[in-house]
Amino acid sequence: MSRKIRGLSISALLLLFLIEVYRAASQSVVCDEAYSWQLYLSHPITAVFTNFTAANHLYATLLSWISFHALPWPVFAMRLPTVLAAGWYFVNIYRLCSRLFSKPLHFVMGLGLLSLNPLVLDCLVVARGYGFALAGMSYALVAMVDYLSFGGKQRHIVKASLGLSFAIGTSLTFLTPSAALVAIFAVLSGGSMPRRGWWRRFLTANSYLVGPLLLNAAVLYFAFPLREARREHFYWGAVTAWESLRSLLHASFAHSLYIGSPDAPGGISAAWLGFVTLATPAVMLVLAARIPARLKELRDGKVPSPGGAAFLLGAGTVFLSVIMLWAAHAALAVRYPVDRLGVFFLLLMPVAILTAVSGESQGTGARMREYALTAFAAVAVASFLWQFQTKFFYVWRYDADTEQILSILNEKERASPRLVRLGISWPLEPAVNFCRAVKGYRWLAPADRSGPKGDFDYYILVPPMRDIGVDDEAVLKNRRLTVQYRGRVSGTRLAVPAPSTH
Repeated sequence: MSRKIRGLSISALLLLFLIEVYRAASQSVVCDEAYSWQLYLSHPITAVFTNFTAANHLYATLLSWISFHALPWPVFAMRLPTVLAAGWYFVNIYRLCSRLFSKPLHFVMGLGLLSLNPLVLDCLVVARGYGFALAGMSYALVAMVDYLSFGGKQRHIVKASLGLSFAIGTSLTFLTPSAALVAIFAVLSGGSMPRRGWWRRFLTANSYLVGPLLLNAAVLYFAFPLREARREHFYWGAVTAWESLRSLLHASFAHSLYIGSPDAPGGISAAWLGFVTLATPAVMLVLAARIPARLKELRDGKVPSPGGAAFLLGAGTVFLSVIMLWAAHAALAVRYPVDRLGVFFLLLMPVAILTAVSGESQGTGARMREYALTAFAAVAVASFLWQFQTKFFYVWRYDADTEQILSILNEKERASPRLVRLGISWPLEPAVNFCRAVKGYRWLAPADRSGPKGDFDYYILVPPMRDIGVDDEAVLKNRRLTVQYRGRVSGTRLAVPAPSTH
């Protein structure tokens, strides 16, 4: 790889990191961040260790609590640990692609697929645990490739274990892919060892991997409130595997499309989304067909190439995770991951796709597979660039203008002698109360989740969101509301009653 390409790639990743910093500083606080503030950051630090809900992302919540109370900028302070994790993630994927790809095109495509997915970029800003978990798992992948292909040092296994420990401790949804990755690594590490005395080295190597993970599990269970977790805490998800796949592809390839979007269909057409949905099973079949050929590298103790090791780790973890998720759903009715809950696939799949053909003997079939997978990657990167924006988060777009709307009301009502009552769509409640408390809006009465039905001084209504059962359009008509402001990004409206009913 030429120094020029490496230099340009580093510059591009640095620019992307600075853009993430800008997003963290400029974008409005969103529902899940504000809800975490309500439960944890607005209380003494002991709340992080004593109260378990799905909003407690354990290590991530703890770091956000520390940052929030140490810095004077509330929203940016909450997000700062995640943004630092974004920098760690960008370093990891650069190191990973440097090891895997000697061809400039594959190197650039790898960085693009791993860094430009809009859902990944969202997760690397918002103050939740998903960005931390991506950084931890990417760190583990680099360490595992180093171990399998570059000398097998025990420190690499320890690094992998620490990365996975951090991933699980910041997002429990990474437990399944982390367990799958450990299992795949155990198989590969045993197969790549010399036959004589292999079992002793195998046990030693994997003890360095499993040991820290077990210690981390004990910390999470006894020091944090994980022991209080129950199945009902994990209520969010898809009821079918197809719905899960569609949600993940929708958030990646049609990021500006969501129920209630004021500017649907956005930059990516529904036809393109349909094509990607149909193409994904075909890509999965290609990956599955390549696994037996890649396993041949492990025969007779042959050390796998970096591309071969990464392919088996990535593709193997994807397929094993799918099987484990299906088994959990069938046996325990555990829901499938949706959008951000399945973000680990957006790390593993690009690695598997671009390493599926690297290092192959160059026959006609190999060249066709390489061209097809590279073309798919190039089109995906192009679609990510087309969707690039710095104004909203896919999952919480309805909150993109919440701070702006409350700022408008503050200009009008800050000298009001009475408490102003808001009738709001219930998803807005956490962000409204966060701004009320943090920004000192003393004129504003506390909001609740009862909805906008009733007599209020102002109404803040989101567009219909049928996926979570929100549709307050009838309130506008029945109460004869006049819209005074409409959020440019979210479509959320600030409205007042008609004079005759005020």
